[in-house]
Amino acid sequence: MAKNDLTLTQAADKLCLSTHTINKHMAMAKKELGARTQATAIYRAIQGGLIDFS
Repeated sequence: MAKNDLTLTQAADKLCLSTHTINKHMAMAKKELGARTQATAIYRAIQGGLIDFS
């Protein structure tokens, strides 16, 4: 999502998963990263080296 600037719905379509599944994964990621928003979760994942843009 971060690399391709995708919405949750677009990510679900690209991965052939339901929007519900993507929402659950994002909720778990936000919880693990201690983030209240999707943007904060992505920022923290980048800072923590979980997302690589190279």
